[in-house]
Amino acid sequence: FRRVLFRSLGSVINYNTDLLELQARVHFIDRGFAPALGFVPRDDMHRFGSFVRRSIRYNKPWSRKLTFSSFFVYITNQRRVLESRDFGMNGSNQFDSGDTITYEYKRQLDTVPVDEPFVINPRRKISITPATYHFNRSKLEYVGFDGRSLVPGAKIEFGDFMSGSSTTVELKNVWRATPHLMLEGFYQINALRLPEGNFNAHVWRSRVSVPIQPRMTADAYVQWNS
Repeated sequence: FRRVLFRSLGSVINYNTDLLELQARVHFIDRGFAPALGFVPRDDMHRFGSFVRRSIRYNKPWSRKLTFSSFFVYITNQRRVLESRDFGMNGSNQFDSGDTITYEYKRQLDTVPVDEPFVINPRRKISITPATYHFNRSKLEYVGFDGRSLVPGAKIEFGDFMSGSSTTVELKNVWRATPHLMLEGFYQINALRLPEGNFNAHVWRSRVSVPIQPRMTADAYVQWNS
């Protein structure tokens, strides 16, 4: 009898200041690894990643801080076969009011293996055809200043997705009605247009938060999705 050990190993090198951030990351997960506590998004994985951020402070009414960043993620299995690759760049502008607008462009590669079908909609039995897909996506996001009693947010993401295309729209709002009551609402729609089938997915979420004392908060959370 021989005991087999499955490993999950990772390492991160990070340099982070107000105006500059550099990060390199590696993560290895053996095939068949099952954590005793928590979960892992996937096993049989070698993941390599990098991230660079550069910020510039203008302190002007039209721009308090301008930030540019890019990232790269490369994932293979234990046999060094490429499964996923992501490269993205984004730029954000924080206005003097504290509101922020961000634009992001991302180019992705994803492989759907023949022996592991990707069932994207179990209710309608829609599965992505096994293949290697290249797609480009863009995202535009607005986030309101968190210091106000009313904090709105909106995001739209669109572009290629697997064998077709998808568009995601998100709307959210946080209202601090009083120092002892916070209400939060969130809505998201994903519109997918695929050769295998078209469908829309909706998510509604709401949360009520009541601070009881500085170290204690009561939360009520409700979510519905189609």
